[in-house]
Amino acid sequence: QDIIEGLAEKGFKSIRIPVTWHNHLIDGNYTIDPEWMYRVKTVVDWATDKGLYVIINTHHDQAGKTEGSIKYGSGYYPLWKDAAESEKYIYNVWKQIAYAFNDGYDHHLIFEGLNEPRIAGLPNEWWYLSGDKLCEESVGVINQLNRLIVTAIRETGGNNKKRFILVTGHAASF
Repeated sequence: QDIIEGLAEKGFKSIRIPVTWHNHLIDGNYTIDPEWMYRVKTVVDWATDKGLYVIINTHHDQAGKTEGSIKYGSGYYPLWKDAAESEKYIYNVWKQIAYAFNDGYDHHLIFEGLNEPRIAGLPNEWWYLSGDKLCEESVGVINQLNRLIVTAIRETGGNNKKRFILVTGHAASF
């Protein structure tokens, strides 16, 4: 809280609060631990109470490269072999975040759907190479996940019908 107050006193107008969610799921339905959600809301409230614009995201929720498909609760991975699990994870987590931060949070709160989504552990992880099969596939999955995030947020109504949403492309570079 002291750090946030110090930033506001120094004239900062915004803060990005990276949040990891996948390691705070408490059941097979992608339910976020209420204590974790409360903690995140507490930190967001400290910042909004100081008049700061706040960006929260799904940070470090990308699973690593696997030979098979990713497993429940490991987050998302932007390849078609992982799309079904990634979509379930992303939709359910963002729906909960959106409900938790809906009414009571105005335009000072911004949602960033994905943090640097990329094909971790593979060539071109940090850049897009036109014509590269895995890059093209990754972009397609990331676009699908971004559409799903917007849908999940907008479906909750209220302030989320007009909430600012940052849409991030492949490795935050495309």
